[in-house]
Amino acid sequence: MFDPETWQRIYQVDPGELWETHHALKSRCLDFVRRRLSRQARRRSEDEASVDAARLALDPAALTIGFARRFATYKRADLFLRQLDAIAELINDTNRPDSRFSGRVVFIEDYDLNVARHMVQGVDVWLNNPRRPLEASGTSGMKVVLNGGLNCSILDGWWAEAYNGKNGFSIGLGQQHVNTDITDTRDAENLFRVLSDEVIPCFYERDADGLPHEWITRMVNSIATLAARFSAHRMVQDYVTHCYLPAAVAIDATPIPNGRGSSLFEREHNRRRESRRADTGATLNLMPRITSPDDDALTELCDELRSRAAEVDRSQAWPAESMRLCGEAGVFEWFLENHLGGQKWSDPDVTRGYLALSEACLTTTFIITQRTGACRRIAVGDNDALKERLLPDLVSGKSFATVGISHLTTSGRHLKKPLLAATRVAGGWRLEGMAPWVTGAEAAEHVVVGATVLDEAGEPTADEVLLAAPTSLNSVSTPPAFAMVALTASRTGPVRFDGAVVADEYVIAGPIPEVLKHGVGAATGGPQTSTLALGSAAASLVLLRAEATKRPDLEGPLEALTADHAEVLADLHAAASGEPRCSSESLRQRSNSLVLRASQAALTATKGAGYLADAPAGRLCRE
Repeated sequence: MFDPETWQRIYQVDPGELWETHHALKSRCLDFVRRRLSRQARRRSEDEASVDAARLALDPAALTIGFARRFATYKRADLFLRQLDAIAELINDTNRPDSRFSGRVVFIEDYDLNVARHMVQGVDVWLNNPRRPLEASGTSGMKVVLNGGLNCSILDGWWAEAYNGKNGFSIGLGQQHVNTDITDTRDAENLFRVLSDEVIPCFYERDADGLPHEWITRMVNSIATLAARFSAHRMVQDYVTHCYLPAAVAIDATPIPNGRGSSLFEREHNRRRESRRADTGATLNLMPRITSPDDDALTELCDELRSRAAEVDRSQAWPAESMRLCGEAGVFEWFLENHLGGQKWSDPDVTRGYLALSEACLTTTFIITQRTGACRRIAVGDNDALKERLLPDLVSGKSFATVGISHLTTSGRHLKKPLLAATRVAGGWRLEGMAPWVTGAEAAEHVVVGATVLDEAGEPTADEVLLAAPTSLNSVSTPPAFAMVALTASRTGPVRFDGAVVADEYVIAGPIPEVLKHGVGAATGGPQTSTLALGSAAASLVLLRAEATKRPDLEGPLEALTADHAEVLADLHAAASGEPRCSSESLRQRSNSLVLRASQAALTATKGAGYLADAPAGRLCRE
């Protein structure tokens, strides 16, 4: 990343392709902003007209300027607002797309790293107007560079070193006045001059193909000249080299009065190290952490998953980004006790969380159920050392494990020759055969599998053993995943074990009869299956409800399906609360029936639109 020659290759990228990529990122950013604005409007109990207007805010074809700063006075967040008449004149220029003022300037509440990530990826211009010379560095603009955005900034901090006249825009020439009011007034005037005379004309001047070549040239120059030289990594490196280390050396050489203790530097270092050890919960997240099913962060995560669901379905590729976001949001913590790094939600809360996730993306939620099964099997096992080694990274989302135990719970366990057999060897167990139904094995570091124990004569015994088998073993292979009507992206298929020797340190439980009854691990095909079905049915009902507003003939079927959904959902919550009203088998059958009827109704109501690419009805029917 820090090799300048690497970034020179940007000059070889086709301008049209670069612009198209930037526009795609911009559209995604604006979609995110509209969703946030809609939620803000609802939270303030604004009328439906305001909510609808929020959904239509911002035009992807218009120049989009981003400003995100903490409200320190020297950052001058109000500088742009000093000349409201000038703002109105710029925005209402009828020579530019969409002359309406409403929806052109928006404020996003609760700024966090997730909002920042979308903004730096999608804006055309990143505005920075601190009061010179108070900007120490400034790193947000560096992130914009890597995403093809251009900086428009006061010549202070990193921009004073970075700007060369062709890789962005400068506000003023770096002058400052002893009177800060005069400085602010001049900078505000310079800001609007550079916007009206340089930025706006450069952005809107297009060729016959609609490409702003001068703008794209600046984008390319920005990436080529700045990406390798300016980053938070370089900032920290400079601080350490030129400030912290020289200061540390000087302090370390300072004698302690009366010779008590170690040097000041060493004592401070030890204090901070112990502080970090104590604060084990401190992590850097881009998605806000979800702490309950009523948390707005769950809605935000579901919005993100929903925006990726069509691409997951179309590509049939493993949804790595969706799983990463779930890890950052703390989804994998819902199911485990606090002492194991989890939040240990109640069963009813877990059910509500699953319902929300499955309505957003059934594939991702299905994968989570398999991941959860693996984690809970490890958590309730007898191997404490294995828990300490695997669970922290599994709970945080840094690693992935899945489960392959269905052959021990179905008719396969009654075969004379078991599908997966375990023979005792020195220091471990040799596995022969296959786990026929494993989700995401190609992405997993470990697969929790159960095997039937063979005696010395090679005959099956009543004992079984449960292991967290590393997929890195040479004799573990993952044949191609099954092509499914739906959920193909879950990459579900067999895992073969051709004499793989799994060390004792990976044994979860056993050898004992009916090893899956050991502890309270998650069972497959239980309430989780019903939860997934009801979540998918809810998504179908949303589509059906939208169509019913235009077609009164759909109101009857919608009302019947909605009532059925409410009834089955109530039974599911009762079961999760430990007061079941019906058997789990009855609940599963009714849930499966409902999801089939709801998805078929949605497909029929949309008049076959589900057969078009990316149509939500088609995705729901396949799921």
